[in-house]
Amino acid sequence: MTRNLPVLCRNCRGPVEPQADLTLQCPYCDTEDELPEDELKRAMEIKRRIAGAARSVSQLKGINAVVAPLFEKRRLFFSFVGSGFGLTLLAVGCVVFFALSSGGDAVKQGMFLALYLFVPIGFVLSVCVALTVGRWTYRRQIRSQLLARAPREPGGSFRCRACGGDLPRVQTMLIKCEYCGTHSLAAPEIVEQRIEQLRSEEESYRRRAGALVGHVSRSTMRMNRTLAICVVLTYLVMYASLWAYSSI
Repeated sequence: MTRNLPVLCRNCRGPVEPQADLTLQCPYCDTEDELPEDELKRAMEIKRRIAGAARSVSQLKGINAVVAPLFEKRRLFFSFVGSGFGLTLLAVGCVVFFALSSGGDAVKQGMFLALYLFVPIGFVLSVCVALTVGRWTYRRQIRSQLLARAPREPGGSFRCRACGGDLPRVQTMLIKCEYCGTHSLAAPEIVEQRIEQLRSEEESYRRRAGALVGHVSRSTMRMNRTLAICVVLTYLVMYASLWAYSSI
């Protein structure tokens, strides 16, 4: 029942290899422990420690869980955002050209057309700006906290950043742990970075275990605030255009 579950230290949540007599000695904090002899109780204790490890790290929730895969695919992200900006410029250019190429009533017709297009185009532009700000924040503050642990051996599976369990081999870079449900980023640079750091894994693990978990919530607030401001500005410009149109 517990054969595949990662065993963690009850004190520092570091990975521990149990002995044949179910005794444990953490290589990170030297805590001595012992697992229950009953198989059911042992499984429950191991799962309780795994759940505690998951709570100790930042978790991707809400909108961050949705947009994080998009932020990791650079070509897809810039294609999506670039299409939004391009569509906005195209619509504005068409309206300006239509208004300037004719006079009289054509100007009023051009402004009337712009008012109809401004709300959807303004919303698309607001989303693109919010995503750009969100990706900048993600790359600076969040991404490093999502990196998975290096494989135990060359060619092995990446390990969960929370519980240290082996991650499933899938095509996506953002992988959900089968044991604790934590998302870890299996980025190519992990192997390159970890080759020179394997001997100092203990120090690295302690440093990452004490990382702050507030970056995710601050990133969400910043992106939502940016989106709200852009939407408000959209409607302000729309009402100003309506006023200008009515005064002509």
